[in-house]
Amino acid sequence: MIQFKCDVHEWMKGWIHVKEHPYFATTDASGTFRIDDVPPGTYTLVTWHERWGTKRQPIVIGTGQELALEVALSPSTNETNQ
Repeated sequence: MIQFKCDVHEWMKGWIHVKEHPYFATTDASGTFRIDDVPPGTYTLVTWHERWGTKRQPIVIGTGQELALEVALSPSTNETNQ
């Protein structure tokens, strides 16, 4: 992740993360997200929060399967904290 910010207004900042694939999402106002058209296979779902770090969890998606997950992030349960 690359952070960019305003040198005048501390609250004005953003993050850039370049991916080599189209399988990513940003949560909506309620904290939910959806990633469509993921081919069947075994993957690692990586979630990231600017304060609470990164969490990884393996997932398996079958043919024609829709997978619903609940991802809980907190400062004490993630592998990296910023």
